[in-house]
Amino acid sequence: MFGTAAADQSVHYVTRDLGGLLLEHTDEFAQWARDGDRVVVDGLCASACTLLLGQSRLQVCATDGGMFAFHSASYPGGYSEGATLFMWFSYPYRVRQALLKRGWNGVSYHPDPIFIPATEIVQPCK
Repeated sequence: MFGTAAADQSVHYVTRDLGGLLLEHTDEFAQWARDGDRVVVDGLCASACTLLLGQSRLQVCATDGGMFAFHSASYPGGYSEGATLFMWFSYPYRVRQALLKRGWNGVSYHPDPIFIPATEIVQPCK
């Protein structure tokens, strides 16, 4: 799921995270934020991975190869309005605005991913 640099560097590299369980991602990102870690988005960060954007204390930057992919949440058997709303309201205002500009209001069923270059949402890595 995640590639991590040496433990003493506290830098996590997201190169291909296709998502997964919301609470597992939320817990992991919250721990990274508590530890003062940094995240470099250097590839695909999709679905539940995008919840890292909701951790205000987490330092996130992106390379030119970083890409976020957003869609409504689902579980085996179908669409989950509750999980979709959880994700939507976890995102900061700038992320919700970027999604609104691309035609998704965060409440409706949207199974097709919306791809946004990561540097449009977070600062480029220096």
